[in-house]
Amino acid sequence: MPASGRGRRVGLMVLWTLAVLIFGVGDILTTAANIGLGGTEGNAIVLAMMEITGGSIWALTLVKGALLSGLFLLSYLGLGRHAWIVPAVLICAGTYLLLYNMASLAIFL
Repeated sequence: MPASGRGRRVGLMVLWTLAVLIFGVGDILTTAANIGLGGTEGNAIVLAMMEITGGSIWALTLVKGALLSGLFLLSYLGLGRHAWIVPAVLICAGTYLLLYNMASLAIFL
């Protein structure tokens, strides 16, 4: 039996909440901690933006926010019943980034 429209929306909201927390907030916090301990940003585009802004973590926050906003719109407006794919991929990517950053933090500590 297919999920109701309301059930799909609730499930999608849960996926997007996890995606924002893991891919967005988790990566930003662990990246900031790594940079604070002497590490560097691995993304060349974000690193260039950070150098322009004087090493500010706000460049990463801006890039993440723009990316998440664009993908959120794509998910809700363009993918219909396959909208769950975008936040699911972000959760997987965010989990990788979070674990990678945590492993890097372990080296500094």
